[in-house]
Amino acid sequence: MFITEHHLPFGHTPSHVSKSAWVFHTIQAPYKKDKDGHPTLGTREEILLAIRKNTLAISEKIHHQTDLYQTATWTLSVGDFVPIIHMTGVYLSPDGKVPTSEIKGSIHYPQ
Repeated sequence: MFITEHHLPFGHTPSHVSKSAWVFHTIQAPYKKDKDGHPTLGTREEILLAIRKNTLAISEKIHHQTDLYQTATWTLSVGDFVPIIHMTGVYLSPDGKVPTSEIKGSIHYPQ
C-alpha cells in the first residue's frame, strides 16, 4: 500500500490498475481557481491511497477539501487480531493568485 498525491483527471481506479490487483481510494479536490476566481479546467491535485485488492477493510474520513488543500484519514483493518491502522494524507497546494516570486522570497532557510 502507498499514499501519494496525483493529478489524474478522475477519481476511480483505471481498468489497467484494477487488472493488476490494485484499488485507488482518492480524495477529489475541487478544481483550482485562476487569478480571477474562475475554476480552471486542468487536472486537480488530490490524495490517493493505493492498496492491493481484497487485503484490508477500508473506511475514509475527509477532514478538509478545498482547492488549496485536502486532508483525509483512511482506517485500515483486517480481522480481530491485527491492530487498526490509521493513515492520514495531506495535500497542500500553493495559491495560484500569489506570484511564484513571492512564494520563493518568503522562504527563509537557516544558515
